Amino acid sequence: MNQFELIEKLHSKDLSSGYAGVFLPGLLENKYKNYSRELIWQWFFPAISLTFIPETKKQKRYHLHERQIGETFKAQVFIKS
Repeated sequence: MNQFELIEKLHSKDLSSGYAGVFLPGLLENKYKNYSRELIWQWFFPAISLTFIPETKKQKRYHLHERQIGETFKAQVFIKS
């Protein structure tokens, strides 16, 4: 399974559990209310768990921190070599 297929599967699971979408940059979240739930806007390297936002009482997903991506990449390079 490739990364995009994993994202599709996670996105489908999130939507069925009442997921409010990803965090969008700038004012996009206010201007385009449904964008955060569309597949095209999902993070390519999503965080493992959803984040609860107390102000809105909704769950959203962040992206993985860049350090986590770098560490995972280095580990994979080490394994492959």
